[in-house]
Amino acid sequence: MHRKSIFLAPLILILAGTGCTDDGTSPPGKADKPMQRMDQFCTMPGMSTPFRQTFIVIDEKKLLGTKSPQEFNEKNARTRDAVLAFTDPALAVEYGKSAARERVTLILAPSDGSAPKKIFTGCLPALSSADRQKIKEKESSMSNFFTGGSEQDINEAASNFRSRVVASLLNASKENSFEPPSDSRVFQSLAAGGSIYREVETVPRIIIISDHLLDDVPTDLTKARQAGLIFGAKQKTQLGNAEILVVGDGSQSESARGYLSSSFLAMGANLNSWSEDSESLSATPAPTKILRYSGEAFVVGTSYREIINIRIALDQNNQLVNSWVILPGSPQGIPMTGGGACKTDGSCELRSDSGLFAQAWIASRGAEPAFDDAMPFGGMRSWEISLKNEKLVGRIYDAAIARVLIQGQDDFKIEASLVQNADF
Repeated sequence: MHRKSIFLAPLILILAGTGCTDDGTSPPGKADKPMQRMDQFCTMPGMSTPFRQTFIVIDEKKLLGTKSPQEFNEKNARTRDAVLAFTDPALAVEYGKSAARERVTLILAPSDGSAPKKIFTGCLPALSSADRQKIKEKESSMSNFFTGGSEQDINEAASNFRSRVVASLLNASKENSFEPPSDSRVFQSLAAGGSIYREVETVPRIIIISDHLLDDVPTDLTKARQAGLIFGAKQKTQLGNAEILVVGDGSQSESARGYLSSSFLAMGANLNSWSEDSESLSATPAPTKILRYSGEAFVVGTSYREIINIRIALDQNNQLVNSWVILPGSPQGIPMTGGGACKTDGSCELRSDSGLFAQAWIASRGAEPAFDDAMPFGGMRSWEISLKNEKLVGRIYDAAIARVLIQGQDDFKIEASLVQNADF
């Protein structure tokens, strides 16, 4: 393959920061009411706290107005089941959709595009297989947490949690006394919600339940991706570098998938899975470790230097989940996929897999890579990093690139330091 040079354009836009309230209150919106919550299982003696929290955003158009539980089950069974796939403590944890004790927040996105309303939040009262082993080893500690220390108490709490989730949906449907308009404004509602997806201790996952995220998508894949990038940038919102799962129609179209993936990318999020039903969604494991670094990317032999932030989130097998390279001087973030090996001293050697990396920003990519000077790192596909003693060193490169800038070498070097209390 012909090797070419990359000339990087200046990055001048400012990335909007986001945050999340500690008290779990709803952001301003129409007809706000106190939401239900169940927080007593967020921390448990001797058990680790999940490093991910999930936001389930329900398009109001997917929650039809009802007057009774029976009518609710008849009209909203699909939406109810999609929510329970991630909030039924026993099944969600058993099938890997959610993590034990993971915080889940239900959010209703009004059809008029006004600010989303939180209707429930809580931490799943469930145990992983590793938790059960710890209970056997420390039965007395756990028995002080649960009344009687029996698994029956966990089962009862899980049933209560499930009931509260369904009750929250039922109450929301009773308030929704009108038939929603023909169009849906989920993205507008997400933007109106402000800064609710970032936290220091966790990484965000957003599950969107909607059949109406697409509008006049070009049939040509490149044009669809270009339109998605433009649409996402116009939303003027930043979704906290979240992992996105979508339950809704349209996932079978390659151009629709390209459009929606690019839209989310421009909003600081990564579309990980999209399916018409929740059972077919691919859910990645929750991270067991989060490390955040700030530093610079530079090209040896040139004056080029760019400030970067890097979020490394690793699962129990040292595979990256919801990890990012973030350019603070730009709206452009790059999802990282790959993994490697970590030692007991905390040092790690990590490499990219065959994922897109910066190619995700190249609308014209196909079977062969394409490169664009205006996009992050020109569209390079590979990276490798070493973590040791609170330092990160590495490089970004591509087998098809012979030189970066006229005087530069064939890669971008990275040097960064671990930072505390960051939320990127």
